[in-house]
Amino acid sequence: MIIEYKITKEFIDFRNERANEFKSNGRDKRTKLIHADCELAEVLVSHLGLQEKSNVPNYDTISEKLGKCEYKCINNSGNVTIKYWCSIQNFEHFILWKFVEPHDEPLKEGDEGSIQICEIIPKKELIERAQISQYSRNLNEPDYYARAKKSVQITKNML
Repeated sequence: MIIEYKITKEFIDFRNERANEFKSNGRDKRTKLIHADCELAEVLVSHLGLQEKSNVPNYDTISEKLGKCEYKCINNSGNVTIKYWCSIQNFEHFILWKFVEPHDEPLKEGDEGSIQICEIIPKKELIERAQISQYSRNLNEPDYYARAKKSVQITKNML
C-alpha cells in the first residue's frame, strides 16, 4: 500500500519533539531528526482515519482489526531494528514500512513523497524470525533486527 505525503509544520513540530526525547547514543542532531522522521507512517495512517494514534509509549497505534500496533521503518538494507524495550511491550502487530524514495536529510515542511506499508506481522512472528543485533549494548537485554518481506500486498482494509 502506497501513501503519498506532504510534510506539514505540525509534523515537523511533532518530529522535533520526538527527536529531542531520543538518547544521543553518539548521534548528532541531524541523525536524530532523520531517525525521528520514521514517525511519519503512524501519523499518516492516523490522519487517514485508518488507525488511532496511541497516547502511550508502549505502541504506536490501535485499530479494531489489528489491535495495538508498532510501526517500524525498513532501513536501506531491508531490515528493521527492534530495541529490547520494544520487544517486551504489550502489543499485537508490527507494521513494517519504508520511504519509497529514501532520504538522507531530515524532512522539511513542504517536502512531498510517498511511503509504502510493506508487511503486517504478528509481534511474536517477527520476534521469532529476528536475530540479536551485533550492536546490542547489553546482551541480557538485546536489541534485534529482522529482514522485511518484499512481496506482501497490503490494502487499506487490512489496517
